[in-house]
Amino acid sequence: AVSTIHSWCNRMLREHAFDSDSLFTQELETDQRELLSEVVRDYWRSFMVALDADAVAEVRQWWSGPAALQVSIGGLLEHAGLLPAALRAPAEALREALADRQQRLAEIKAPWSAWVDELQTLLDTARDEKQLNGSKLKKNNYDAWLQSLAGWRDDRGSVNPGLTEAATRRLTPDGMAEAWNGAAPQHPALDAIAALAGQLAALPDARQELLCHAARWVAARFAAEQARRAQIGFNDLLTRLDAALQGANGGRLADIIRRQFPAALIDEFQDTDPVQYRIFDAVYRVAENAPDTALILIGDPKQAIYAFRGADIHTYLAARRACGGRLHTLRTNFRSTAAMVAATNHCFAVAEARTNGEGAFLFRSDTDNPVPFVAVAAAGRQDELQAAGRRLPALTAWWLPAGADGKSLSKEAYFEQMAAACASEMVRLLNLGQAGQAGFAGRTGSQPLRPADMAVLVNNRREADAIRGALAQRGVRSVYLSDKDSVFESAEAVELQHWLAACAEPDDARLLRAALATATLDLSWRELDGLNHDELAWEARVLQFRAYRDCWRRQGVLPMLRRLLNDFELPARLLGQGRALEERKGAARSGERILTNVLHLSELLQQASTLLDGEHALIRYLAEQQQDAASNGRDARQLRLESDADLVQVVTVHKSKGLEYPLVFLPFACNFRPSKGSDLPLKWHDEQGALQLSLAADPAILERADGERLGEDLRKLYVALTRARYATWVGCAPLKDLERSAFAYLLGGGRAIEATALAAVLDAWRDGCPEVLAAPAPAAARERFEARAPS
Repeated sequence: AVSTIHSWCNRMLREHAFDSDSLFTQELETDQRELLSEVVRDYWRSFMVALDADAVAEVRQWWSGPAALQVSIGGLLEHAGLLPAALRAPAEALREALADRQQRLAEIKAPWSAWVDELQTLLDTARDEKQLNGSKLKKNNYDAWLQSLAGWRDDRGSVNPGLTEAATRRLTPDGMAEAWNGAAPQHPALDAIAALAGQLAALPDARQELLCHAARWVAARFAAEQARRAQIGFNDLLTRLDAALQGANGGRLADIIRRQFPAALIDEFQDTDPVQYRIFDAVYRVAENAPDTALILIGDPKQAIYAFRGADIHTYLAARRACGGRLHTLRTNFRSTAAMVAATNHCFAVAEARTNGEGAFLFRSDTDNPVPFVAVAAAGRQDELQAAGRRLPALTAWWLPAGADGKSLSKEAYFEQMAAACASEMVRLLNLGQAGQAGFAGRTGSQPLRPADMAVLVNNRREADAIRGALAQRGVRSVYLSDKDSVFESAEAVELQHWLAACAEPDDARLLRAALATATLDLSWRELDGLNHDELAWEARVLQFRAYRDCWRRQGVLPMLRRLLNDFELPARLLGQGRALEERKGAARSGERILTNVLHLSELLQQASTLLDGEHALIRYLAEQQQDAASNGRDARQLRLESDADLVQVVTVHKSKGLEYPLVFLPFACNFRPSKGSDLPLKWHDEQGALQLSLAADPAILERADGERLGEDLRKLYVALTRARYATWVGCAPLKDLERSAFAYLLGGGRAIEATALAAVLDAWRDGCPEVLAAPAPAAARERFEARAPS
């Protein structure tokens, strides 16, 4: 039997209903969003509607309604059991928090009854005596600041005095010293201003307690509603089998499953979570190594990159410890050239060899290293990548220079400059390939380099847009492949909504003009402007869309949209002039892609219309799908075109896992997003590898969470650097806090790298490996001359 873990658990619950204490008839509900929304609305009605005015005003600062609350608790529901249990009802928690805050605020404001007037006198006197620098501290400015402080002091309910950043900086001892001629005065109000922001931020509120209360209540009610409706979700398949195996009848159930499946093999085990491992450990008793069963776990902890989906590398580490000495490693690479393997080995071996650190993957301690870097041998390939008569280096690290003042480069400048450099080099290689001067030379001849041989690996859509825009400007077509590329997120979905709205209400001039102005219909500016002056032309358009409405009502939305497409000659124009359309708009969309998305969306809408009543219900459905495209992506992926295989592939690192490409470009390898105090709940693991949650941005916890973020970024970098068969290009730049990025950690082990010293660090890092080249990014001055689109 070959199945996913979820489907296997579903089969066990179904086949062993008695022993797992499961219902014989349960409906597997793939989309439980509506039920969850209903439960959150129940919570809001039960606890929020009856609050008094002060409590309502407090809650409205955080959540405008049930939908906003649902977003806030979305990441907590799965881990509700880790949240504090002894919680008060929201009304009580808010009442006490408001009282405590009012008392603390009164204490903070009390000294200001005298301080505002004292500061006014101090500053006015200094101004009259020429002790103030008039260009740095003007009377009209400090008068306004002190007036704001006085209003805040006198308003019992006011929390923030509303001082500008400039005022907060100037009304402090250091700020006053800059504006004072001579020795600056001392006053307790100046010290209080310096500490005021921290004091106000520390005022008590009940938000954290309300979040915990809501998450636990909603999770419990949601489970009860599922049981009442005999429904089960995907996560419940795991949790219910886990609960059955841990329950009173768990031993008997595990024995039955062992007899049914004495041997099991789990691939990609590094992507499992604690619940999944607990299930298989209960069945197969991993640590006991029973001779009558076999559990084979295949995985690579260096490729554990799906934490955002719930995968947990600490689960792999727990299984590794339970396996004891029963560990076997595959040590030979059959994908890449020997040079490419040597270059990748070098990247991580340098970090692993440091004696003062946590190794290449941040898991090494004084006594153990459960995620070691093991240098891999290469089976090698029979051919090699050549360009202009020479073999290209396996790994090229490009670097951008620091700014003229030696300061760090902004991310915007990094994206723009590195995307341009990367795209120009790709075009240069493609031009050489078309001239027969670049390709893969082997014993059986030479194969020229093509766009399909190139892949650009990115972290997100912003990076993808940067490189695709640079490629499109140079006439190189590309396709973006992501785990989240839903057709409902496409520009065509937005345009289609305008078309449907105009077809449903053709007499609404605003809706009709919006539909006619969409880019895909491609009406000229002259024609659109003419509709403002030519009543006959406008009436013709109104009648045209009335006819679409009649067709929609008689035949359905799909026939209506096909009629609209033909009337505007979209198929012929998009397929016949798609390339010209792409170049004219400077976008990365081809006519074939646009038409495919429109037809795909039309078919999805036709399917949905069978369950909906009326045109406006379908329009609302499309709007909802766009708002929730991320969770719907698995059901509405963008269709892949045959022509996509001939284009440059722009792929997310997550999507590239398990795949291989002849040439790989990582133009934004130094880009990173550190953990922030707003990323609540913060997640980290304790010394035993157990997941912990925090709703407070404590500096120590934030540091631990960011350390785990860096660890996953290092594993993502490992995945990215092991995709290429022949060569990889990496883009580096002197960004702010560069040492917190994964690539810079490999370079310097977490030590700060000065912007002006990046080139020297790269040059020293490449020593000892002739397959690595550190070089400046291709000069931007050559771009316009050399970056011509391949014919």
